[in-house]
Amino acid sequence: MYSPTITNRRLQLASDAHVLAIREANAKHGTQVKEAPLERHSARQIAHAIAHFDGLWDRDQKALIRSLRPDEAAFITNERKVCALDYNYWEQHYCNPPDAPIWMADLSFKPIGDVKVGDVVMGWVKPERPAGTAAKWWRHHYAPSTVLAVQRRRAPLVEVHLASGRVIRCTPDHNWSNGGTNRSGSFKANPQPWTTAKIGARLRHVIDVPEPLTPEQERLAAWLGGIYDGEGSANHNGIQIAQCPDHNPEVSAAIAHALTALGFAFTRTAMTFRVLGGMKARVRFLRLCRPVRHAKIPKVLDRQVDSESDPVVAVREIGTGEVVSMQTTTGNYVAHGYLSKNCWIVNWQKVPQKFVPNVAQQVMGQMWGEFEDEGRAIWMQVLKARRLGISTKTELALLHRFQFHAHTNAVIASADPEKTVLMANMLGYAYEQQPWWLMPPPTKIHKGLPAEFGEINSGLSLQAGNQFNGVARGSTPNVVHLSELCEWQHAEILIDSALMRAIVDTDMTFGILESTALGRGNWWHNTWKQTKADWDRGRARMRPVFFPWFMGTDLYPSEADLRARPVPGDWVPSDRTIKHAERAREYVIGNPFLLKYLAKGDKTWQLPRTQMHFHEMEYETAHEKGTLNLFLSEMPADDIEAFQSSNISVIDQEILLNYRSRTRAPLAAYTIVGEGIPQSLVAPRSQWDLTQQAITIKTNALLPHLSNKYQFIPLRVDDYFGAFDPMLKLLIWDWPEDEEIYGIGVDTSDGIGQDRAVIEAVRKSSPARCDAQVAELASPYIKAFQLWPLTLAIATFYSTYQAKIGRRAQARVAIEIKGNGETVQYELQKRGWTNFHPWKRYDNKKMTPDGAANKLGVYTNVWFRSQMMDLVLSLIDEEAFDAPSRFLVEEFEALERDVDQQKAKAAYGEHDDRIMAIGFPLFSLHVGDSPRQQFQRRKIEYVGPDDQPIIVHPTWQPPAQANSLAFAPPQQRLLAPRHGGGLLRFVNDQMPRGFR
Repeated sequence: MYSPTITNRRLQLASDAHVLAIREANAKHGTQVKEAPLERHSARQIAHAIAHFDGLWDRDQKALIRSLRPDEAAFITNERKVCALDYNYWEQHYCNPPDAPIWMADLSFKPIGDVKVGDVVMGWVKPERPAGTAAKWWRHHYAPSTVLAVQRRRAPLVEVHLASGRVIRCTPDHNWSNGGTNRSGSFKANPQPWTTAKIGARLRHVIDVPEPLTPEQERLAAWLGGIYDGEGSANHNGIQIAQCPDHNPEVSAAIAHALTALGFAFTRTAMTFRVLGGMKARVRFLRLCRPVRHAKIPKVLDRQVDSESDPVVAVREIGTGEVVSMQTTTGNYVAHGYLSKNCWIVNWQKVPQKFVPNVAQQVMGQMWGEFEDEGRAIWMQVLKARRLGISTKTELALLHRFQFHAHTNAVIASADPEKTVLMANMLGYAYEQQPWWLMPPPTKIHKGLPAEFGEINSGLSLQAGNQFNGVARGSTPNVVHLSELCEWQHAEILIDSALMRAIVDTDMTFGILESTALGRGNWWHNTWKQTKADWDRGRARMRPVFFPWFMGTDLYPSEADLRARPVPGDWVPSDRTIKHAERAREYVIGNPFLLKYLAKGDKTWQLPRTQMHFHEMEYETAHEKGTLNLFLSEMPADDIEAFQSSNISVIDQEILLNYRSRTRAPLAAYTIVGEGIPQSLVAPRSQWDLTQQAITIKTNALLPHLSNKYQFIPLRVDDYFGAFDPMLKLLIWDWPEDEEIYGIGVDTSDGIGQDRAVIEAVRKSSPARCDAQVAELASPYIKAFQLWPLTLAIATFYSTYQAKIGRRAQARVAIEIKGNGETVQYELQKRGWTNFHPWKRYDNKKMTPDGAANKLGVYTNVWFRSQMMDLVLSLIDEEAFDAPSRFLVEEFEALERDVDQQKAKAAYGEHDDRIMAIGFPLFSLHVGDSPRQQFQRRKIEYVGPDDQPIIVHPTWQPPAQANSLAFAPPQQRLLAPRHGGGLLRFVNDQMPRGFR
């Protein structure tokens, strides 16, 4: 079906069975049906078949006009079987070449290759008939038709010659409106409303495609438009221009000359010129002359469609060329001046149209083929950028299963019922546009869609992510498409507990879970992380697939966007854009499917300059609007960048990008063994790396009365930026160095899997280096009482030699003692540790020395948390803190601003334990710093040399007259104080004594 190898094998087996069945039927019934194997037909053969069978089908009665001949029935049987087994064969196209002129709603013509999404072309509809109007006189009317999608491909072309002498080009299977025989040329009831361009077919012509005007004709057209603005009028008789040949013979002669030169037929009376030719002439006058005062000219839109029948007299094949398919809101458009039908199927922009797979859709199909080759169920969790056509591709595949494969139980579900119906409508439209002989008769309709094919025992169920019962509860689906999963409510109940338990995997199971990223810590985010980890370990049911924005090569940017915002010739990408492009290059080169389909096998592939410029412009706009988190979730370079906080982030997104780019793998990872550490907190021996040397730590070198011994046993660090599990592992990025000051932060938990116990080691800044994270250990399953030996081992390891005291000094340990953290501190105190965070107030008149503090440890009340977070966020904003751990940076990304409580906190479902454990020692080490030490971390740049002359800025001076003696202030005597104090006082002798 998806794999070429599997498809060909199944087709061969089905073909052999098909021939055998015909042979047995001939022998049993005495028939002479040809024993032909199954075969794939060409596009031309299929086009002729569609036109032929449409002539046998009464669309009103939904029945055959006559019985099928044996050869006709054999063809239909062949197509149904081949379509069922060959998915790619089923994807057919009806298109026009790129130079086909399309009639636009503004009455101009544009090549179909230049028509873009959002353009408005001329279409037609049949509006509701007014009361009192006979049905036979109520016809189709022109209407504006918005272009929903366009796509390109290569296909066979034919040149069609018509009786009028016109010549058009199209694909042999393109559908044109079938010309009626009414004298008026209006629509006539016809059992075959559409036809391909074959000899004898009658196409319906409604408008002449304009020939290019000469410069002289353009001048005359513009002049004639101006004359109409001054002297013209319009009514039901057509366009008229008033002019008296007796009073203005020169102007009258010029009007006649212009009308003749432009090819308009006209009559002339004593006072007026009247343009002949009906609607076509009026349209042509509007288009060529473009008068400003054209409101009185009868409008084309909302008027009946008048057409003439134009028989096809010859059809000639002209080889293969580029063709363009187009989808409009009315389902039709006018090409070459003839009424034309839309193309069919579903395209990447989530609208009904012929299906031409883009890069992302090709990759999807290839992955499905891989699953088939391996004999596995097709299960994928797809994280995607917007508008890449993943939902469209999946809906098409689901329809294929539902329509052709017996015993299919399919489920479609989106975030809410309305979105589910919108998604399923793509399936419904594709179903309706197929030939009647490929469609099984539906035995049940739900919300206007086929919900059951009783003939093959297949059913379709529409469900939603906000329902109360589990998805597919009480049934056993084997084909599933779930979308917009980032918005689902209680997905763990609807999907994990219900749907996934109901499905038994076989090689025919098909399940796609797809969504963009929205927020962090939700079910979609957590499931993505778990699926990635399980896939790398070889135990995942689903394959995680990320489709980045730059796979949409025709969308980001579009041709219209390039015209509106071209790339300047002197444009130089920013450093951030270059980093983004490098991450994109690494992802493409490292993905075999993208390397094949996007890079075309070129390992030197780079993000195109146009896409780099587009991304930089969009990034800067989002940054200025304060919506960078939403932009990055829609247009990420990798899956990590996709999951952004959905609320107001505390940290600027650009700063977060910088921190993410500076994360690095640890120098080593260890599990800790020793006194007081239970076996449950030691990593399994299968993860030990005994080729590396263990580190032995003895506490008696620091605590003479304690002889505990601990060992750091090396562990393997595989795929740190992938599926690496950091839990219960001591990750080290920097070794302890003499003369450096270290702090240990401890955030405790209950050890039952909800919150995390974290130990962080930080190095205090110095004139040469900034503050830095040097080690980390985290786990949700460490209880407070089990944490003290791990803290003791790490704190001892980072207690370094200090020359000013001539020995090793204990590292500062800052433990959150609110709750059960006091247990950890008390156990360390009992074993002789003394360097804890002193708990004291900083608003006293006199500063309390550390040794005089009445309490030890960290109490995370509102007063302390505000100060600590202010320091941590200041360091982060100034990028004065080195955070190599990607898990710590992920917590940075999840930190949101709580507007109600006026504080920073982790997003719902996320954690901030590492941030807290980092903040405790940073605050403890820096709170008592002198002003000079506080600003050592900041890079200050002054302009110019230090010895440059001092600039004296002008200051206010009193006016000149104020300096004269006449206006001088009275002199005041300086008297000694009365009581022998040290200060002198002024006395104003001009004031009375009591007021001096």
